[in-house]
Amino acid sequence: DNFAAKLSFNDYQRDGTIENIVTGNWINEQDNQSYRGQLTGKLSDKLSFHLSFDNLSSDRLSFDGSAITNTLGTAINTEVSDKDKVSLTIDPREKREISGEILTIDWQFDNGYLLRSISGHRESNIKYVNDFDYSVKDAAFFNYEDDYSQLSQEIQLISPIGQFQYVAGLYYYQQDAFTDRRPTVQDDAIEVFTGVPRDVIEYGASIGDPRSQFLLAGFYPGELSSIGTVDTTSYAFFFNSSYQFTDKFSLDLGFRYSEEEKEVDWAISSIEAGSGIPIIPILRLATGEVKDKDSYDDFSPLISLNYQFDSRTHSYFKYSTGYKSGGFNVDFLRQAQLEAGIAFDKETVESFEIGLKGSTSDYALTYRAALFSSQYDDFQVNQLIALGSGATAISVRNAAKVDTKGLELELNYQYQQYEFF
Repeated sequence: DNFAAKLSFNDYQRDGTIENIVTGNWINEQDNQSYRGQLTGKLSDKLSFHLSFDNLSSDRLSFDGSAITNTLGTAINTEVSDKDKVSLTIDPREKREISGEILTIDWQFDNGYLLRSISGHRESNIKYVNDFDYSVKDAAFFNYEDDYSQLSQEIQLISPIGQFQYVAGLYYYQQDAFTDRRPTVQDDAIEVFTGVPRDVIEYGASIGDPRSQFLLAGFYPGELSSIGTVDTTSYAFFFNSSYQFTDKFSLDLGFRYSEEEKEVDWAISSIEAGSGIPIIPILRLATGEVKDKDSYDDFSPLISLNYQFDSRTHSYFKYSTGYKSGGFNVDFLRQAQLEAGIAFDKETVESFEIGLKGSTSDYALTYRAALFSSQYDDFQVNQLIALGSGATAISVRNAAKVDTKGLELELNYQYQQYEFF
């Protein structure tokens, strides 16, 4: 009578649907296994719990699209003409292992208050290999691994339902993020970027041609690396309440105070470890280390005035603020970008909204109208940064300000037809 359990399994397998004409393998195949378990119970009249846990294991030859053009986008791809075929020297592969647990414990007091604990843990590991040049040339391939571990704990105090009701709580979050990214530049990269076979350029360099010697040095092959960790620790206190002044008028008040710290320990290298020779120095990729930390704090209030015209019509005015913490760009950069700093600032927003919601007496027509405006400071933007010679990297930057405003109107009509026999 007091305990229940549920366990679910899933196994999904699929053959490949896209032929790789270079390796002869069929990609876009999948091999996934997952499970989820739940256990709920009532230990006493006051104490109850709910535990859930899950796991996903995935191994697939992934399909990331067909190349319409050559690597640099200067001509139509002529290596394959069938949309169900690709020409890759390495089969793209992705392996994922994701798992987590959540435990919720409720303690009901005699006076109607509820104390709730929510504990969470999650692990995620992804390994990814892909042919960067999307061609039969041995120009470059990716080899990435990202690993995340996060832990959270939340405590809530929930008041009884009444004229004044609220939720107050404390929140803790810890995440350890690790990345190991090692793209490899191969011998054919020089032909992809210049259109001239490597052996021809090597011959020119051997007879003293300065341009050939420059190109050989500029496209020196090897393994690049971007390795490091970003650790995040966050604390917050939050409060959200509602006070019913009359049957028609209510006021919602709330806030969240947050403190967060991020610490980065990261290294990037475009130098071959054994010889000390720069890899593709023509791109001027960075080499260096960053050990730094930054902290952010924010107080985000919320106020909402609500007026109920009748049982079917409701209006409101809401003011709220929010924030998104800053961080560090741990991706491939040019040397000038590394020296300028990899940190980006937090983003804040201030929002206003006024709205009306309601329905007709028979509830056949429902409507919602809202007029809103939001102003962002230090808006975070994902940008593709040009590294040169067609190569790019994603970098988060702060725009100065962003304003967004508008009007939303939603109508929903449900037609009912009755037939009598």
